[in-house]
Amino acid sequence: MGETAVGRRAPRLARSLPALTVVVAVVASAVFAFWWFSPWESFQGPPGAAPRPLDGVPVKGIARSRTATAPVLVAGMLVERHGGGVRAVEPRTGRTWWALRRPGRVRASTVGAVDGARAAIVWTDRRLTIIDVATGRRRHAELPDRSQDRTPHGGTSADAAVVGLADRAGHPIAAVIQNRGVDAYDAASGRRLWSWKAPAHCGFNEPSGAAATAALSLTVGCELAPDARDRPVVDYSAAYTTLLDASSGRPVPGFARFGRGRLVPVGDHLLLQREESRGYRVVDARTARTLWRLPNVRAIASGGDGLVVSTTLDGREVSLYRARDGRRLWRYRAEDDRGQLRHSTVVDGRVYAVEFDGGARVVAFGEAGQVAGRLDLPAAFRRGTPAVIGGGYGTLVVEDVHANPGRKSKARPYVLLIGAE
Repeated sequence: MGETAVGRRAPRLARSLPALTVVVAVVASAVFAFWWFSPWESFQGPPGAAPRPLDGVPVKGIARSRTATAPVLVAGMLVERHGGGVRAVEPRTGRTWWALRRPGRVRASTVGAVDGARAAIVWTDRRLTIIDVATGRRRHAELPDRSQDRTPHGGTSADAAVVGLADRAGHPIAAVIQNRGVDAYDAASGRRLWSWKAPAHCGFNEPSGAAATAALSLTVGCELAPDARDRPVVDYSAAYTTLLDASSGRPVPGFARFGRGRLVPVGDHLLLQREESRGYRVVDARTARTLWRLPNVRAIASGGDGLVVSTTLDGREVSLYRARDGRRLWRYRAEDDRGQLRHSTVVDGRVYAVEFDGGARVVAFGEAGQVAGRLDLPAAFRRGTPAVIGGGYGTLVVEDVHANPGRKSKARPYVLLIGAE
């Protein structure tokens, strides 16, 4: 008489399937996490020898009109954020010279010019990349975590600003400003040189410097008591400007608390500062002495060429001055009152301004103050506030400085104006 089986053991494969599923899931998760947090990068280009940059002067034509986040010109290339990474574009042709991306969650947060050859990129994981724009050679450094530093606005934003400087020997430096801290890096090696922090409950605004100068200007604002909604309030009336020595990171004697308004380099040992009620002044960076003042002007700017350009309050007059002594070199006054001149600036020793009279155009001035050329801007700029925000290598970058592109993109419309070959 036979026995009746009360049950059977499952096949070996069926018994091991749950464990195998777990192993596969763990391996897949590990691979995905490795890719997501990977420090590796993807770099394409450059395709060959860098094209010869254009010589500057008159406005000739529009290369392209699009949006970007504060594009910078370095080594004849337009360097901009693109698709989470950064790319360099040849302005005349629009050809991508190189493109740099990093995998996974990492995105480019900030791009800035270090000097005439290098750009600096800050990534969302606090990596700093200093790249030679013409060759693509890169140096990397790890930025300190300053996300917990409290700012006067109560935030812990990891957004950073990059300012290019040079020490007293002329070596290029990339200064990175995060919340309350400044960290300076040697552009050739990526080595950190020094760090400096604002006082407790204070933060920075309006960082300013230039590759040819040995100092970094920072406007410092500090908190008062919280408001009715328990939000910190910044005491802007008590804000002051600090000038840091690029070689040591210490405040320059006489400039530890130097009034309000950022200090902009305008020539050898010369700084330009806007005073709230007294217009503008030029200061000797060695003695902190005011050399000359220019009141009753709408705006004043310089390209660091030892020249200062001003626009009057009525928008009818543009004047060019020598920075060291305030001597006026020329004055241009509009022949009629149909339009206004705004946002005058100096690029490669030449003065440009934006003219409004129902439309918007860029005006280029000659050496004696005569109009050397005009170029109409795209229709989109007529409703905005276009300004020349940078230039060099025969190219001007015009951006709608008051456009409101939204919180996420931070991209504003800009256009490239190309000089003659």
